[in-house]
Amino acid sequence: MLSQRIITAVFLIPLVLWLVLFASHSLFVIFVSAVFLAAAWEWAALSNLGVVWQRSLYCGFFVVVLWFSPFLPNWVFWMSSVLLWSAALYWVLSFPQNKWSPQRRWSKALVGVLLLAVAWQALISLHEDGHRIAILYMLCLIWVADSLAYFSGRRWGKTKLLPSVSPGKTWAGVWGAVTGGALLALSVPLWSSLGAMEGTWFLWIVLSVFLVPISVLGDLLESVFKRQAQVKDSGALLPGHGGMLDRIDSLLSVAPLFWLGMVFL
Repeated sequence: MLSQRIITAVFLIPLVLWLVLFASHSLFVIFVSAVFLAAAWEWAALSNLGVVWQRSLYCGFFVVVLWFSPFLPNWVFWMSSVLLWSAALYWVLSFPQNKWSPQRRWSKALVGVLLLAVAWQALISLHEDGHRIAILYMLCLIWVADSLAYFSGRRWGKTKLLPSVSPGKTWAGVWGAVTGGALLALSVPLWSSLGAMEGTWFLWIVLSVFLVPISVLGDLLESVFKRQAQVKDSGALLPGHGGMLDRIDSLLSVAPLFWLGMVFL
């Protein structure tokens, strides 16, 4: 499994780096839209929309939402992100005892559309505004946190984080991820010298450390939906990683709040 993850990453990371740093904005939009459309297809399955026509209709509706989203003011996405991920925190912490949870398939589907659309808009806006280095930093933050969480959890993980949601996650993994985020933040002056990253070093450290638990929340929220759907992975598109949604679950939670953080920085 680990070897498959590494091989897949070796092929995907150079492509992502090229698209973020060097591709035209139009090509970046097309690629990100394709990734999120694939994630929407998988989210439909997690929402118990198992029939092909239902999933196709869901993806069609998602495309319409993406089409109109650029015409909405930014504060709509910021407010939506804060409200959605506050609700997500409640769903995760209270699972499976919570009395209100997105059990019905259409409510699950609607949550998916909103989460995916807000993250999509955040990425597109950051790239359009020229914050390519900042996007790369955000992706590295997620990758470093995920990698250190994996290895520190395997090495020192004893106390489970939320066993009812994700039995494999431990507190040692969380602290490893936070440590990785803090260490990456120490390199902010180097990133700033490349352009498109403004603000004080201290604020970048605070933002980075804050976003690491948010990335964990994105992973845990998807785990809630997968456990309700009784599946291990959202799909099998990426060998060693599962589905597309399994790969971008942390990005869904981090991107909107990173975008909001960039406004203040």
